[in-house]
Amino acid sequence: MNRNGRGKPKGLERTGGRAPGTPNKVTADLRKGIQMFLEKKWPNIETEYDSMQDPRDKLAFILKLSEFTVPKMKSIELSTIQAQKVDALSDAEVDLLIEQITKRDE
Repeated sequence: MNRNGRGKPKGLERTGGRAPGTPNKVTADLRKGIQMFLEKKWPNIETEYDSMQDPRDKLAFILKLSEFTVPKMKSIELSTIQAQKVDALSDAEVDLLIEQITKRDE
């Protein structure tokens, strides 16, 4: 038993619960719901995107939407480095990135 007298002794095999690597059903359902919502509202989303003037706002918008479709990176350090690199981009570089991203999706 553990120190407080409850539970299984240390070292015993796990029993019950999800097997490692099994997707969480609630998370999958939530992602599907968000995907369906975005598909339904896509014309509004495009209009909102097109109304943005600042290239940095456009890039931030794309990055935020990608959180719901692209798996998140595990490394906090990597995302911090990426954020610093994005902040250091000129407006022309941001425009070029956006152009490349939108052409890739066509």
